[in-house]
Amino acid sequence: IFDKSAPNSQGNAQALDPEDQIYFGGDRSLAFPITISRGITQNIEASFGLVYYQQPNGAYLPFANWQFGTKYRFYGDGMNGWSFALRPYLNIPETKDQQIAGIGMAKLGGGSNMIGAYYGRQFDVYFNADLTYAPYNKEIPLGADLNPDNRTILYTFGVAPVWKVNPQLKIGFDVALVSA
Repeated sequence: IFDKSAPNSQGNAQALDPEDQIYFGGDRSLAFPITISRGITQNIEASFGLVYYQQPNGAYLPFANWQFGTKYRFYGDGMNGWSFALRPYLNIPETKDQQIAGIGMAKLGGGSNMIGAYYGRQFDVYFNADLTYAPYNKEIPLGADLNPDNRTILYTFGVAPVWKVNPQLKIGFDVALVSA
């Protein structure tokens, strides 16, 4: 769940969300990201995600940012020591009205996420580097902006250390840099 106010005081929309939660509206948003993933083999996983927008709302479907992805772990066992994976994904286009509301792009997009993880006895550390291509239909407004100057290629770099307090309790902290 995330709740976000206007992105900046000038009213120019900026995408500061992870690749599956892009919001370009100039007002508040209240959204619920949903992802389902399933292991196909020991090293391959398929995923489907979308975001339900409670706010903003209008005469359009509140579900946006539909995404299909596949993760392939090409190094490590995902249990001990180092593991590395690559996750390409495809973002399905939204409707004209959804793009105007700022809850999605009306063009096909996608990207790839490079994932690294270290699994230790007391701590795990996760690393992410993401490249997203997020095009929008320039013939219609993006988040009510008639002439947006938004980047269509976004980069995200993140790290998340996790402390294993005991087998039932883990405490983590996630920090990321996102291009705007």
